[in-house]
Amino acid sequence: MKKHFSRKKGQNLTEYGLILVLVAVAAIGIMGAFGTQIKAKMGMVTAALNGDQAAYSSAQDRSKEMVEKANEFQNKGNSMAGSAESDIVIEDN
Repeated sequence: MKKHFSRKKGQNLTEYGLILVLVAVAAIGIMGAFGTQIKAKMGMVTAALNGDQAAYSSAQDRSKEMVEKANEFQNKGNSMAGSAESDIVIEDN
């Protein structure tokens, strides 16, 4: 009977560990995808909390620039993927 409880305790610990790993991987993925945008927004928040209007405006401008660059990069990737797909030829035998 005692072995059954200790085995179950180990199983729960393993499940919690797996959940923790999945959450960490998801967080890393989100930070990778939205890292520049998050950084720009945090700069704006910091400047606003400090009451520095010039820094806030500068951070807001940088934020807009980063978002535009990210969108351009994403659109470039999408257009490249689209052209690669159109180059695929399927032959019937």
